[in-house]
Amino acid sequence: MKVFDSIEENPLKAIWDFLSVIGGVFGLISFFDDFIAWKNQISQIIDVYQSIVQFPFKIFKIHLNQMIIDYAFIGALCGSSFVKAINYGEKREILNTRANPKGSRIFYFAIYFLTWPLALFIAIKQVLFGFKDEGEIVLKRKFFQWLFTIVILFVLVIIANISLS
Repeated sequence: MKVFDSIEENPLKAIWDFLSVIGGVFGLISFFDDFIAWKNQISQIIDVYQSIVQFPFKIFKIHLNQMIIDYAFIGALCGSSFVKAINYGEKREILNTRANPKGSRIFYFAIYFLTWPLALFIAIKQVLFGFKDEGEIVLKRKFFQWLFTIVILFVLVIIANISLS
């Protein structure tokens, strides 16, 4: 029997494994108690998020599925972050666009807006596993910096709206 073999080999590890399972169960129980206690705050955060994200669609009376609105919102975050990274690359002469700079920004915004899951996957792969062009890696890192900055600012807007309501 494997349990008894592990006790004979290393009794402290066997006891540690047993106690860690019990501790994990108690931790999950307390987590779900806290989660239930925070249910109202979480639903309030979701309501504020939906009111902010759906605001442009309500103005123009466009009715879309919530999943499409969320996809478009995340795509807009990614697209604007990459446009900011392109601006950084052009100012530092890391990126040299031969075409119209405004047109390239619109093109990259549209690509990241429409295909953000694939674009994020490719950007993460290029940053983590390297890319031959060092300038491209700098742009991707700048993209992630802008993306996290925008997400943090959006979270702060949500927190401010919750505290005002």
